[in-house]
Amino acid sequence: MTLPNLLKSQNFEQCPYDESIYKNSAGVVILIYVDDLLVMGPLPEVQKFHETLRARFDASQAVYLHECTKDLPLRFLGHELWIQDQV
Repeated sequence: MTLPNLLKSQNFEQCPYDESIYKNSAGVVILIYVDDLLVMGPLPEVQKFHETLRARFDASQAVYLHECTKDLPLRFLGHELWIQDQV
């Protein structure tokens, strides 16, 4: 099974303006770049999707942005991402 087929089987729709973006009715949005995924949405739905993904593919452990810091950032496409606490 390919990733696009898995996404379609999980009721994701491909964005008409960008073939690398998928979304579903639960508010999950997935950005695909080669073999990297950025998944955004309600945490329980994101976790559910990641479990489905790992059941079908050899996928690494998810990294959640809300757990990242400047010292331990999320790395995606050469960028380091984290949420800075507001004072």
